[in-house]
Amino acid sequence: MIWESSHWKDDLQKLASLFDRHIPRTRWPERSLADLEKRVMIAFYCIRKLIEAKKLSDRVATQTLSLRSYPSLGKPVTRLNWHDINSLYDLSRGISTQRPLKFVCDQFIHSYIFVPTFSARGTLTSILFVSDRRRKEALFRLSMRTMLRVLRSVGSDYPRRLHFTFDSAAGDYAVEAWRFRRPRPSRQDLSISPQSAPRLGRGRLPRRPPPRRKKEVMPSGPP
Repeated sequence: MIWESSHWKDDLQKLASLFDRHIPRTRWPERSLADLEKRVMIAFYCIRKLIEAKKLSDRVATQTLSLRSYPSLGKPVTRLNWHDINSLYDLSRGISTQRPLKFVCDQFIHSYIFVPTFSARGTLTSILFVSDRRRKEALFRLSMRTMLRVLRSVGSDYPRRLHFTFDSAAGDYAVEAWRFRRPRPSRQDLSISPQSAPRLGRGRLPRRPPPRRKKEVMPSGPP
């Protein structure tokens, strides 16, 4: 469970800025490609953890992303040929598709194929990817522009209102999280212990001047 989400979100903002600076570059040695893959996978792992920890508003956590999908040609995708995407997928029949953010996170975290694409000038344009479970169906492409938008939207999302409902079947609380449309002076999360959730129900944080450091409101001790 994530206790203080601002550290995770600040790192996502830094990754977005780093990617933004690197996109225009035209030289991509092997080391740079390896760093790109690691950073992208870490970024989407962080996003999935923030979603699962209910540290994002429902609007951001449930957003859909615009992807391109390329159908499989029906050939086996193996450890020896995964890089030969031209012979495995029909890249001439790409279609636009919308997929949930968590689906994209899972695809990157469990990626069997991860191939950056570049423009004619050599600048980074998108990532081709698919997980081990989905590799027999299709290949997906996410533009770097969309990735930057996602990283920044997640990195700046601080829910201001939570509603806890106990789910007896799951033995835990279901959480709804909102972010007010009107900007708030503070970017603090509302963290509530399970013991206090039934008494609080729907609650709002009071207005107050923004703190110098982004810190979440924490309960007095672990539940």
